[in-house]
Amino acid sequence: MVRQGTLGDKAMFENAMVRAQELADGYEYRDALRREAVEAHAPEWLEETIKYRDLDELYNALGEDLPAILFKAGECTSDEEPFSKTLYDVIWDNHFEQVIEYVEGIFDDVLADQVDFGYDH
Repeated sequence: MVRQGTLGDKAMFENAMVRAQELADGYEYRDALRREAVEAHAPEWLEETIKYRDLDELYNALGEDLPAILFKAGECTSDEEPFSKTLYDVIWDNHFEQVIEYVEGIFDDVLADQVDFGYDH
């Protein structure tokens, strides 16, 4: 025998749906703030990485594309503009998403290290 829903069941279901939407909106807002913070820090990360010539970090972010990027930046460098500025422009203009994804991973690692799960180490 199938039980007929009551008005209380319907109200409880509607409340649960409203709460689920509020949670989803909260997660979307949190993710948007996180993405905004990543996008704000990514240019600084790239600038510092180039400044200190950290090719390992650049390779981690750009992968197999790095040699071609370096070659293209070398071809585009002029006497008036330093190689580091040209390299930054080439990477940012053509590989923005890869840099963002890598910096996002750094943020995730930092945030994970800050979370205390209450375990004794």
